[in-house]
Amino acid sequence: MVKCAECGYLGVRHIGTQELVSPSADQRATGEPPGGPERIGPAGVLDVVPVCAVGAWDLPKEFTAHNRPANENTIVRHRASAAAAKTVMQEDRRCPQVTPWLPGLTPKEHIDKNLLEHQQAWQDERSKEDARREDRRDTKNFRLNCVLVIVAVVSAVAAWWSATHPTAIPIPQPPTAAAAPTETPRPQEAKRSPPAGAPGGGKPADAAAPP
Repeated sequence: MVKCAECGYLGVRHIGTQELVSPSADQRATGEPPGGPERIGPAGVLDVVPVCAVGAWDLPKEFTAHNRPANENTIVRHRASAAAAKTVMQEDRRCPQVTPWLPGLTPKEHIDKNLLEHQQAWQDERSKEDARREDRRDTKNFRLNCVLVIVAVVSAVAAWWSATHPTAIPIPQPPTAAAAPTETPRPQEAKRSPPAGAPGGGKPADAAAPP
């Protein structure tokens, strides 16, 4: 929880110029402008109505809701206005746009400061992203160069090996027809003569011729 009194965007109008200025620490704590309740209104320098410079809260509307004096006395009314301003500035809130109050800076200067810081943060983040992108590109190029070097080394070694270790390449010969198998001749059996007197048999060599 935060309070508007702690925020640098809290402002009050300068009565003469209507410029939004930063209230002092005393005015933030008590709701009374410099000079006390007597200096509220045309006689004062600063208005009592709080204003949010970035429009996160409708503080003048809240001030009007709280500022309901029951007496027409000027001092009473001024004190009631200061009390209403204090209530608005000291109320606990959940505000995502709160920024720490830096004494000496106007609400506009707080806005400009935060815009400059956001712009610087954006530029820093962009520079970091560019650096990361450059690193990724350098890493990719380094890996590619490593692959090219390895390929070149392997090619050089292969060329050297081929030059120093020539290998005869056999010339293929046309296929030849297979020779037919040679049949081994069987030894012929001796021809036997039929016995004498047998049909178809020859005569004995010593048989006498007929008279």
